[in-house]
Amino acid sequence: MTRGIESVRGPWQIIGIVRDTKSGNPREIEPVRMTYIPLAQIDPYAPVPSGGTTTATDASTTVREENQDRYAYTILLRTTADPAKIIADLRAAVASIDSRLPLLRVTTMEEQVSSLIANDQLISMLTGAFSILALLLAAIGLYGVMSYHVVQRTTEIGVRIALGAQLETVLWMILKESLRLLAVGVCLGLPLTLLVTRSIRSQLFGLSALDPFTFAMAITVVAGMTVFATWLPARRAARIDPLTALRYE
Repeated sequence: MTRGIESVRGPWQIIGIVRDTKSGNPREIEPVRMTYIPLAQIDPYAPVPSGGTTTATDASTTVREENQDRYAYTILLRTTADPAKIIADLRAAVASIDSRLPLLRVTTMEEQVSSLIANDQLISMLTGAFSILALLLAAIGLYGVMSYHVVQRTTEIGVRIALGAQLETVLWMILKESLRLLAVGVCLGLPLTLLVTRSIRSQLFGLSALDPFTFAMAITVVAGMTVFATWLPARRAARIDPLTALRYE
């Protein structure tokens, strides 16, 4: 694989086109143009284009060293066994062919991918931690608002209970208001979220911009938080003594 075909003499025949892929950075938006060339057709002593100048006396040595760096080969090995357990066997197999062949790095595909996205994983963890903190703060704020709302309606609740309202009726009366606010929030937030995820879809790893499971889980978590934050003041209001509520100012 190379970004140029200067070292391969023409004419060239295109035998296939591969799909776009992220070659070096998960955040790549535009794919890097690549040319896949058969290894047997690459001249290890062909000049490599560079910005510097090379004298005639050291041209051969320079070309060889530059090409060794440019065409460092990567071999992928697929196995049904645990990849981490066959590294020693792989080194022994290469040494049995030619003990002078250097194996610079032998890693599993999982380790390779983890090293490439380590920074992104750290950012994701920090973002997730701050998201949980924001969710907790929102729950505390919602609890405070609903508690204040219940206090403001203490007299009304006392009248309803005195007239025979059941516990479930009072609970549902308060929960219904919070669920109405939840429905409005979902209707407004869902379209905005769809627009935002479309604009950052290149930053999403292993997740599509329109993943239904993620959206369903987010709505479920927010709904559960809303019900829980409303349940405590609603339950307290439903158990209030009617006489105390009627005398409340």
